[in-house]
Amino acid sequence: MSGQTELAATALVHARSPVPTTRGVLSVVTAGTSGPDVVLLHGLTDNATTWLPLQRRLAQQVRLHAIDLPGHGASAVPSEPMTMAAMAEEVIAYLDAVNISKCVLVGNSLGGGVALGVCARAGMRVSAALLLGSVGAPFTLDLGLRLLRNDRAAEWMARAAATQKVRYWIIRRGFPLRYRPTDEMVSNYWKAWQEPGRARHIAALMRIHDVGEPLPWLSTIRQRVDLLHGSLDRFVPISVSQRLARELPNARLTVLPGVGHLPQHDAAQAVSDAVRQLLPS
Repeated sequence: MSGQTELAATALVHARSPVPTTRGVLSVVTAGTSGPDVVLLHGLTDNATTWLPLQRRLAQQVRLHAIDLPGHGASAVPSEPMTMAAMAEEVIAYLDAVNISKCVLVGNSLGGGVALGVCARAGMRVSAALLLGSVGAPFTLDLGLRLLRNDRAAEWMARAAATQKVRYWIIRRGFPLRYRPTDEMVSNYWKAWQEPGRARHIAALMRIHDVGEPLPWLSTIRQRVDLLHGSLDRFVPISVSQRLARELPNARLTVLPGVGHLPQHDAAQAVSDAVRQLLPS
């Protein structure tokens, strides 16, 4: 991507917009002004800014909607932690609020599970889905994520945001050794941890989080679902995507060699190309 093209695409990334729903307010970063609608759903403890590399590549072709899931980023903290099914209902409420009749869904990790929930509940609203290192079948969570079930550990994470070396070390675990996260990415991730009530909400969410929640929905999902999974993903094993590919009626799995849990960063071009393949003709 040339510097001039990237600059033009960056200009199409708008400021956050608050979108009220029946359960609270979702914060959404939109990009692009025309073309098919693409809805982007981030992973656990992450936020909408994780999609900036994709927005910069795709904003001249499609309209992108990067949603802060409930209790994440700048979205409202719900009174109780939400299941993936409940988060999917919030995404559907967003589609209603901004009059999106049909979209392509892209979900990373937890966002992949939420995307499956949207497909299962509002299939006519989804033309296709792209899942990146998605949850959806049972597996043992990473020790660091399991520790976040404890309020004190989650509060420590929020305080760690003030220490650059700790911030960078924690972020690095999502990537292969060869990849260096940008300062922008690190700063945007940790800024969301400073929102009031965020740390305690993440701890409560971790205590109810069921990575296999989408499993009963899979046989009902008829849309095309493409799965990308990094070969060096330390958080979600490839076996999860392999099972999703077997149990979803219309799915295809591609393993990305040398890529970690956040391919929207360390394989942004491959993910952008995969989105383009799912756009309506």
